[in-house]
Amino acid sequence: MNGEGFEVLATEGSTVQAGDPVVRFDPQVIAAHGYADICLVIILQSPPGAVFAPTTTTTVDAAELLFSWPS
Repeated sequence: MNGEGFEVLATEGSTVQAGDPVVRFDPQVIAAHGYADICLVIILQSPPGAVFAPTTTTTVDAAELLFSWPS
């Protein structure tokens, strides 16, 4: 796809705040190329149960809470 359907909003080294979008993608473009339009999120180096994820196994709307990280 060579980046088609994706827009990078925050590059490596950028400073972002909670809630800042870092990438946009068009699921229709992804599906049109024959790929699944599912976005996996993998959290590394966190103790079991430390990340609250109320949205597992469901669809998340734009700007909806995906998970919360312990402070």
